[in-house]
Amino acid sequence: MNFEKQVTLTDGKKVLLRYPQIQDVVKLQQYINTLSQEDTYLLVSGETFSQEEEQKYLNDALKLMKDKNKIQILAFHNEQIIGNVEVNRMTKQRKRSLHVGEIAISVAKAYRGLGLGKILIAEIIKAGKSLNLRQVYLTSFSINNRAKSLYQKMGFQIAGEIPGQILYKNKYIGQTIMYLPLK
Repeated sequence: MNFEKQVTLTDGKKVLLRYPQIQDVVKLQQYINTLSQEDTYLLVSGETFSQEEEQKYLNDALKLMKDKNKIQILAFHNEQIIGNVEVNRMTKQRKRSLHVGEIAISVAKAYRGLGLGKILIAEIIKAGKSLNLRQVYLTSFSINNRAKSLYQKMGFQIAGEIPGQILYKNKYIGQTIMYLPLK
């Protein structure tokens, strides 16, 4: 289980994409805690994750990857994690949804708008195909027009919106659901 790829952002920065490794735990912890404190368009907000919590997350992720139920790709610049994307096979509904994958993506603030999100989405779509998924979906805060625009440019279609699904900056906002059939 190995994947490594060098990509170039629109500003010329060289970024390494690769699967997570057990020694990434501290860098993953720093990354998620920074995003959580930023209070950006993620479901984590203001929480602080311990190294033990991050170790459990990473152990679980690596097991799911070994079982071919997940693919996760980390983006590194100057040996720091600057992006994360994953696709998780829908296993909760047993055999009924094993052909569907849920995508989650995040990009560090300083690297947004440089093409990294597009690169990560393209790579995770390929990964979904390698898992023999027939469809992937993701969710977005309804007010995150930049993300929704990117996803639509990548071929995702809006399935709908659940009003008031997310508490964001003391307001209840909608969550948009988008999907992409894989052929």
